[in-house]
Amino acid sequence: MIRLSTAHAKMRISKSVDVVDASVAIDIMRFVVEAEGLIVDKTNRTGPEYHQKDEVTALSRGSLAGISMSKFLTFQKKFQKLMQHREAIQLQDFHEETSAWKADNEFTTEEIGAALNHMQALDKLMIHNDTIHLI
Repeated sequence: MIRLSTAHAKMRISKSVDVVDASVAIDIMRFVVEAEGLIVDKTNRTGPEYHQKDEVTALSRGSLAGISMSKFLTFQKKFQKLMQHREAIQLQDFHEETSAWKADNEFTTEEIGAALNHMQALDKLMIHNDTIHLI
């Protein structure tokens, strides 16, 4: 964190490391953790930029109905890999891409639907007009 904060301060051509530099370092680390598909407890965050849905609260409300936590985490990683260079994908194309997941008995159709619904509830994606859009 110190190195990231210092690097950001140097990018700003500043002689001191300020709160804004530490904030950017925290955002970078948070991005890395979330990109790896790990769930982050957002309840300890403060400030207007963190008025997002809390994943931990969403889990406690039972929004993971239809899929286990371990399968959901696996789905998130596979979904990220599938969407790596895309902003959106047609539902038909998504189902074609995920047919191998079903063939390998990795996920059922119901589990894929439950995972998509959960990710939509967490504002990770939006399904509109038969298209999945990343948020």
